[in-house]
Amino acid sequence: MIYEYKVIPAPRRGKRGSAMKGPAGRFAFAVETTINELATDGWEFVRAETLGAEEREGLMRKRTETFHGVLVFKRASTAAENSAPQISTPKIMTQPKVSQPSSHVAEAEPQKLEPTPLSAPKKVTPEIKNDPLPLMPKTSSRVSKRKASELTEVQEEASLKDQEDK
Repeated sequence: MIYEYKVIPAPRRGKRGSAMKGPAGRFAFAVETTINELATDGWEFVRAETLGAEEREGLMRKRTETFHGVLVFKRASTAAENSAPQISTPKIMTQPKVSQPSSHVAEAEPQKLEPTPLSAPKKVTPEIKNDPLPLMPKTSSRVSKRKASELTEVQEEASLKDQEDK
């Protein structure tokens, strides 16, 4: 059988009740009330646990380990039973009997599939703008403006050659 579990934080404070005296009695009444509330919904109490957790506290978000009390409950899972895979015995497959075609049944001719010709992929070339400014390096104090202008002329010649090749 498959179970589903529910974990809730244990009560931190006691509840006042009839004939409950002292802090221990009030705390026991709070735990009892919590267990009985979940029992009416079909949850079965399993155990109480104290678990450690690493948390960040304070202004500097320093990591500290804290402990929390939790109550663990379980119940039979109805959704899991419906979605559980059904195991069945394997069936032995036999070949079906092939009957001889009768003379009054016309046999279908197999269809011939013609292959479709494939076209060559289109060549994709990026468009280059005729603006030499993005290709021109940044001029600094070491690079003269004359060298920069010579570089621009070389780039223009290269772009003209590319256009002639097309």
